[in-house]
Order: sequence, then structure tokens, then C-alpha cells
Amino acid sequence: MLLKEFYDGLTELIEKNPKALEYEVISSTDDEGNRYNRIYYSPSIGIYYEYDSYFISEDSIEEEDISEINSICIN
Repeated sequence: MLLKEFYDGLTELIEKNPKALEYEVISSTDDEGNRYNRIYYSPSIGIYYEYDSYFISEDSIEEEDISEINSICIN
């Protein structure tokens, strides 16, 4: 999902349910909802390597690799 799609979904949700701004934010561990976790940290950008499910945040990226930033981590 692109950030724009996520943003549009949040915007619509908040417009329909303004009280949602006071709700706890959680994430599911898989697409079947087998487990859920709270979101503890602010979003960060970085490089996501899908083949091994590895993420490097922007503050840990070498200068020459900045152009490879491709994702936003929510936790």
C-alpha cells in the first residue's frame, strides 16, 4: 500500500468517526488477524528488503544509499 492510499483511508475514517483520533493504534501480525500489537513509535522512512523482511531506518543508512529509500515503517 502506498502512503497516499493509507492517508486517504485514514482521512475518510476520521471524517466518519472523529473520535477515532483518540483511539489506540494497533497493527496485525498477519493478514488473518492472528495477533495484534500496539504501535509504539512514530513512523520512519528507510529501506525495506522484502526478500528477507529487513528494514533499515533512515538514520542508519549510509549517504550513498539514501536514494534507495522505498518505505515507511509504522513501528
